[in-house]
Amino acid sequence: MDAKIKTIMKIKDLFIIILKVIGLFFARNLLDSLVAFVSIIVFPNSLDPLSSYFESLFFTLLILGVYFLIVYSLLFRTDWIIGKLRLDKGFSQDEININIHRSVILSIGIIGLGGIITLNEIPTILKLLIAKSEINNSSYNPPVAFSICKLIIGIVLIYYHQTIINFIEYKRKK
Repeated sequence: MDAKIKTIMKIKDLFIIILKVIGLFFARNLLDSLVAFVSIIVFPNSLDPLSSYFESLFFTLLILGVYFLIVYSLLFRTDWIIGKLRLDKGFSQDEININIHRSVILSIGIIGLGGIITLNEIPTILKLLIAKSEINNSSYNPPVAFSICKLIIGIVLIYYHQTIINFIEYKRKK
C-alpha cells in the first residue's frame, strides 16, 4: 500500500488496526509488570522467607510471559488472531469507507499511549521525590528510577512514533 490516504478499507484491515492499538495498551501493562519484576529482584523483602521470594518471582515471570504472548500476538500475529476468531466474517460488506490511513490510526494510538505514560509518571516522580525529602531517613530510597525509566519510555513513544510504526508494520510491508 502506498502512503496516500485510503478511502476504502477492508473489514480485516480495520480489525488489524484495532488489535494493534489494543496490543500497544497491553504493552504498557507489560512495562508495569517489568517494573514489578525488577523491583522484586532489586528490593527483596527481607522479612519474607525465601520460599515467598521465589513464589513472587515465579508468578511475576508467569504474568510477564502471558503479557509478552498477548503483546506479541496483538502486534505481530494479528492475521492469525483474525483467522482463529473469524473477526472478518459475517459482515454484509467486505469493505467500508474510511478516509484515514492505518498508520495515522497507529500514530494516534502510540502518541496517546506515550502521553498516558508520561502524564501518569510525572506526578508519581514528584510524589516519590517529595516523600524522599520529607523522610529524613537515608535508608529510604523510593523507586524513582523506575518511574524515570517509564517517563523516558513515554517520551520515546511520542518522539519516535513513526519508527515504532515502521517496526510494527515491517512484516506487512514485505
